Amino acid sequence: MGGNAGGNVAHLGGALMGLIYIKQMQAGVNWGGWITATLDWLRGLFVTESKVKVTYRKTEPKPSRPTAKASKATQDEIDTILDKISDRGYESLSKEEKEKLFNASKK
Repeated sequence: MGGNAGGNVAHLGGALMGLIYIKQMQAGVNWGGWITATLDWLRGLFVTESKVKVTYRKTEPKPSRPTAKASKATQDEIDTILDKISDRGYESLSKEEKEKLFNASKK
């Protein structure tokens, strides 16, 4: 039979086990599930997952209608608003000032 008869038998045995494994997988039996579970557990030891949960909300935008004051802003008012932003930041603006600035940016 040759110089390596034991090696040939081992290869035939491995091929037979592979065939049985495939047939069991087709039948819905996973003999290797414990290996996958063990590898996933080991990977979990070294990979840290973020604990931050990100959610998205779909909201309908409210239609903004300019008020009479907001629609007519002069250049002096816009300059005053821009100076206020540079001094105190955008959050310090009132709702009307934000509308004036928004409407002026459309022009």
